Amino acid sequence: TAGPFGLSGEYRLGGYYDTYDAEDVTAEVTGSDKIRSGRWGLWALGQQRVYREPGSTSRGLTVFGGFVLGDSRTAEIRWFLEGGLVYQGTFAGRDDDSVSLGVAYGHINGRQINAQKNANKEDPGSEVEQSGEAVIELNYAAAVTPFFQLTPNLQIIVNPGADSDVPTALVLGLRSQVTF
Repeated sequence: TAGPFGLSGEYRLGGYYDTYDAEDVTAEVTGSDKIRSGRWGLWALGQQRVYREPGSTSRGLTVFGGFVLGDSRTAEIRWFLEGGLVYQGTFAGRDDDSVSLGVAYGHINGRQINAQKNANKEDPGSEVEQSGEAVIELNYAAAVTPFFQLTPNLQIIVNPGADSDVPTALVLGLRSQVTF
């Protein structure tokens, strides 16, 4: 559907409720066997084409983003935020290739962080005090054939495992995809 730029976009809202019992997010740290009845989550996702090359239906720039919120009683990651850009049609004759830059951040549940801090007051160094993890990714998706795609990528992960004592990680990857 045409969005605010007169170009195609897609927006989704959703959520879930799970009626099964789940362990309290602090249970592993505190040694408690506290069980919560049910858990929930909410999410919002969107992508919007903001530029289309003149005379083309596929080449152009798309912006994307998302937000997820988890149950404060049971979710280790309380909230997650992502956003980025995708340019489709990178070079002349490469209409099916794309280059993407994305950023994401996951924040650890504050209840779990507090449980870790309290455990360290009683027994210093017994728990890693987590905070959040951020990822920056750059990739290039090359359409080798109409049915085969290779995507090399570079990721920078800040606070791996949500642990600020762990050095920033640099990850190189390669994904292949066959569509039939």
